Amino acid sequence: MIVAIAKRYKRISTFFMELQINSDRYIWEIQRDFNQAFGYLKIEFFSKPHLAQQPSPAKRILPNQGRILDLVKTNINSSIGIDENMSVADLEKIFSEQFGLSVQVFRKSGNIWLETTMTDGWSLRQQNEHGKEITIGPPKTSPLIGENDEDVL
Repeated sequence: MIVAIAKRYKRISTFFMELQINSDRYIWEIQRDFNQAFGYLKIEFFSKPHLAQQPSPAKRILPNQGRILDLVKTNINSSIGIDENMSVADLEKIFSEQFGLSVQVFRKSGNIWLETTMTDGWSLRQQNEHGKEITIGPPKTSPLIGENDEDVL
């Protein structure tokens, strides 16, 4: 079953997904769906919330084999509408306020994952593009027509 729905509209150049959050889902399923939409970002679930623009200790990362029910002890059957222009801080706030879940977004940087604490105000799109650029390099640009042409005045 596809639980992340992503669409790119021609009129509105934006990316939107519905991330299903329900009690029976495993943490890894939510992480997978989010990462399929934002290939250079991932979310980690923590046992305790972090302060704004502060990192979370790695020892508080929850194993991804757990179910959401194990974390919130209540029945959840909902989703989060995620727009690429949403800030990291807003996404983390939604998880906290709507579901009582402590999450933090990480950005890929080469072979490592960095917490986005200092750039939580950036949009998910900005974070993902920055992660892509750091990991695989800047986009290749082609030379301008006539740039190397000796006949150009």
